Amino acid sequence: GIHVTTRVPVCGRANQSTTQTFLPPEADPALLTRKGYLYVLADSRADSAWVAEIRAQYYNSASYDVLPCLQKVLTAVYRASPQAREFMPMLLVVQGLDIFAVGTDTGVIWLARFDEIKRLLPNMREARLLDTLPPDGDAPACNLYGLQQRLSIGDAVIMATQPGAQRITDTAIRRALRRAESADKVAATLAK
Repeated sequence: GIHVTTRVPVCGRANQSTTQTFLPPEADPALLTRKGYLYVLADSRADSAWVAEIRAQYYNSASYDVLPCLQKVLTAVYRASPQAREFMPMLLVVQGLDIFAVGTDTGVIWLARFDEIKRLLPNMREARLLDTLPPDGDAPACNLYGLQQRLSIGDAVIMATQPGAQRITDTAIRRALRRAESADKVAATLAK
């Protein structure tokens, strides 16, 4: 998926359903202003009940401290359903011109700003280790990283799972952003 900041986030997606990516349209605008827009990076094998649980826990939480709230929500889902670690590696919130992300090292985030492409996650200079979850059943141990980044108007944030990320280069990101007219087309180009 990709999020291009204008005055409100614009999301393009490839290989993700709308129900896995977006908050329902009936969401309270005041709540979105205070809590931000929640995006879930999930592959096609992710259970839609996990995504629904994440949304419910995040938006119903009394906490407005985004990063700890994301960590608590993702950890709760990983503990209840250890296989979710593999299929749902990252949560991202866009709040104004700030992004907050919590995820494992099986998810990747890039920031495209002007002509600079920077990998934000996993990158220990940009993200910090929040926790290490122990092995659980068939699920191996995993590290949870947290990230907060201030955006500028026109920035693009690209999220992908590790298998998809291995095919994406800085050159491909630049080319897709220059050629595509919409966020959906950028996402589709990068997903090829």
